[in-house]
Amino acid sequence: MRSRTIITALVASAASLAVAGPATAETVLVEQARPFSVDAAKGVSVFSQYDESIGAYRLVARQDGRLKVLDVDPLPVPFDVDIGTSRTGALVAVYSRSIDDENTDLFGYSFASDSETRLASLSSAYASEHDPSVWRGNIAFLRSTNDGRRRLMVGNTTANGAPRTLVTRRSPRGIVNPALSALRVAYVTANLNQDGFGYHALHTRTLRAGKDRTIHVARSGGLNAARVTGPSWSDTGRALYFARTNSTSGTGNRYHRYSPATGQVTQARGNRHAISTAFIGGQEGLLVTTNTIGRPNGGMCSDDGAPTTCQLIATGPLTYARP
Repeated sequence: MRSRTIITALVASAASLAVAGPATAETVLVEQARPFSVDAAKGVSVFSQYDESIGAYRLVARQDGRLKVLDVDPLPVPFDVDIGTSRTGALVAVYSRSIDDENTDLFGYSFASDSETRLASLSSAYASEHDPSVWRGNIAFLRSTNDGRRRLMVGNTTANGAPRTLVTRRSPRGIVNPALSALRVAYVTANLNQDGFGYHALHTRTLRAGKDRTIHVARSGGLNAARVTGPSWSDTGRALYFARTNSTSGTGNRYHRYSPATGQVTQARGNRHAISTAFIGGQEGLLVTTNTIGRPNGGMCSDDGAPTTCQLIATGPLTYARP
């Protein structure tokens, strides 16, 4: 990788990025005009920041209110990044990038060495691997092939043999947003028409027994487009967090918490502009990216030329109750 200066202070200009400290209530942490999503683990969050000077996205980490641009080559699209730990407990991030005109492969970033590595053992020469999620060295990801299949897979970079397939769907948007924990993988299935109406369903699947459970279904109706954001596990894996939104409605917008131990789903008042969510805990609660002007597009803020303000907010501690 080419050497570059690493920015370790607050990397923002007032025109493109705003940063605030820890939240005690809903607080805007970052604001920019380009789309981005967020993930978090062990008090560190990661997201994409659009750099106007190069016309591409850089990968940024946030910890204790400070931002750092990571030593990762920029991408023309937002990173599908997930943050977690290696088998030794070291903090790592995983994401995909294009290797040719047709396919993407998986890459891992080490916070300890500030460098990235192509995850060759999990990448295929004849398919695209993307949307990875890492937990203690294991990685769940999606593999898309030219026959229209999309597979949810899991593997790691140290064991011998190929990663194994957990779920297969034919629709190119049939499976999205996997999130891995020690015992389970959560994922979303989408069945949408060309106008963006249909349903999103959130599932969890046990890794050992393969038992699949549908946690929540968001169905569109009338002029209302219902969505489920990508799920996010707590650091212990004992709770799963996600948001359900109704983009044109003032009702039904909720943050949800699911307990695999009890099977119970509880909820708190949400934000109809939520695009992605990540559990960070403490005084910041949930981290949520939102699109306050314009329409969601592909699970992220609109990037189609419409006026758009994309924010990263911290909800503060939330009180969840049964519906």
